[in-house]
Amino acid sequence: MPDPLTLPSIALPKPPPLYFPTPTFQIGDWVYWKHFCLDFGHITGVCWATEGSVKMTGFHYLVLLDPTSPSKHLGVDLDFAFQDDLALMLPTRSPA
Repeated sequence: MPDPLTLPSIALPKPPPLYFPTPTFQIGDWVYWKHFCLDFGHITGVCWATEGSVKMTGFHYLVLLDPTSPSKHLGVDLDFAFQDDLALMLPTRSPA
């Protein structure tokens, strides 16, 4: 029988950097996913994380999907994205 006072070893994440880099995107920016999907929306939140579903340290953004974004018909309203997976949507001009 295992000793009940013995705990398995754990690994703590690395401490955050002393100074954070400037985020690429700001709250309110309109962005789209560069890879894997055609979703787009605007940034509603940003956090620094040391990992997620894959090992990734850096800024993660919460994106509120636009009502016409493809994943909306699947019931997805919000999605997290890594900074490297997003690109800024440039404003379009209407013809003069």
